[in-house]
Amino acid sequence: STVAWRLQYLPMGNKPPDAIRPALAKGRFYYCNSGHFGSGSQLFYLYTNGSTDVAGMAGRPLLEGVKGAPTEHENPRLAASPDGKWIYMLNSGDSKCPVLWRLTADGSEHAEPFLGKLGNPGSGNESFNGPSDLGCDAQGRIYVCDSANSRLQVFSPEGKFLHTQKMERPF
Repeated sequence: STVAWRLQYLPMGNKPPDAIRPALAKGRFYYCNSGHFGSGSQLFYLYTNGSTDVAGMAGRPLLEGVKGAPTEHENPRLAASPDGKWIYMLNSGDSKCPVLWRLTADGSEHAEPFLGKLGNPGSGNESFNGPSDLGCDAQGRIYVCDSANSRLQVFSPEGKFLHTQKMERPF
C-alpha cells in the first residue's frame, strides 16, 4: 500500500516498518521512532491515503516535559483509543520504566504516565514488569501484555483495573 511504501522512507531510527507497532486513529497512521543518537523518540503520522503535512513529518517529542521519563525508546509500541482522542505507548521489555503512557492524538497535551509506576516495576494490578505490547478494543478497554509477570492485564478507558488473564510470556 502507499502508506507501507512511504514508511520505508520516514525517520524511524534503525527499525523496519513492521517493527514499529503503529496505531490508527481518526484517519491518521501514528508511529514513533526509537530516538537513537540523542534525538529522542518522536511521534509522527501519515494520513491513511499516504499523504502527510508538516506537523506529521516534523513529529513531536513523545514524552516531552515528563520528569524522569526516558527520551529514547528502543521498542515503542502504540495503540489508539477507538474515538481517536488518545494514543497509548509503552516501551516493549523496559523493566526500568514499566509505564503505559497516554498522550492526546492531536498534540494538545503532553504525555502522562497513565498506568504503571515510573522507575518501579511490580506485580500489583496497577503495575507492570517488562510490558511487551498493548492494544485497545472497540469499547476502549486497554490490554497490556505484562510479559515478566506472565499475564495480560485489562483496564477500562479511564485506567481502572478490570481483569488479569494468566499466560506464559504474552506478547
